Amino acid sequence: MNITESNIYSIEDEMSVIKITGKDAASFLQGQFSNDIQELDGKNYQISSYSTNQGKVLGIFIILKIGDDYIMLITTQIADKIIDKLNMYKLASDVNVTLDDNMSIYSTINDVKINAFDKNENFQIKYEDNFIILNNCHGQLLSYIYVTFEKDKGIKKVIENYQRSDFSIIRLVDMLKGIHHLNSYTFEKFIPQNLNMSAEMGINFKKGCYIGQEIIARTHYLGKVKKNIAVIEADNVFKNSDKINNQDNEVVGEVIDDIFSMNKKINLYMIMIREVNRSDSIYINGNQVQLIEI
Repeated sequence: MNITESNIYSIEDEMSVIKITGKDAASFLQGQFSNDIQELDGKNYQISSYSTNQGKVLGIFIILKIGDDYIMLITTQIADKIIDKLNMYKLASDVNVTLDDNMSIYSTINDVKINAFDKNENFQIKYEDNFIILNNCHGQLLSYIYVTFEKDKGIKKVIENYQRSDFSIIRLVDMLKGIHHLNSYTFEKFIPQNLNMSAEMGINFKKGCYIGQEIIARTHYLGKVKKNIAVIEADNVFKNSDKINNQDNEVVGEVIDDIFSMNKKINLYMIMIREVNRSDSIYINGNQVQLIEI
């Protein structure tokens, strides 16, 4: 899987843009999400999570501030559910939460870095006339996310010499970072720490109260997470919910996400596995698989 010297792009049609506006938007979101919204200054973005009162994750997403408004980049499968949940909690607040169909999301893998960015420093934003560029590099992989202000406007000039990929670049790069973009199978199934959310990525343990904080903080300070995500590369085709067995045929995990390229250059799966079994020989549907480093 050598794509570090490529110029490819993806139209992120499996991702949606949620827009949050209104004079109470900042204070409202501060009480909903795990990261500190007050640290968004228009020059950066965050990975954050949204949970139930029981600490079960509803969504993991990218969030940034544009002027006084906020936008979230989130899996289309769960976007409507997140909008419904946010609207349920806003009560009398001056907050509007809507799906923005006028914005579009693209992602690229480049063979050279964009000069305005330090490839080793994530969460940077660069503004152009028609879109925002988010630095999403990982290791030697130079990757950028483009969010257009108007549907597809200005993006053709960026990607005119790029080849279109048959997979989501955002989900590929974030999977390699250990970030899971929730889908309908994993919605409300795990706590943030199962999904690699931590003080280094996605959770601010110094901010005030937010939904699910008590469970999330207790797990951080007192608990030990018994299962976590990992990534495997395999030639076989698996599906979400396929069970993972150890050499004794004991169920030790399950498949929760995939990145599949039709040309078979990339076939990655994200799994949830018990920590004590990470070094075991593991099998899916009788096929032995190996964890890869993320």
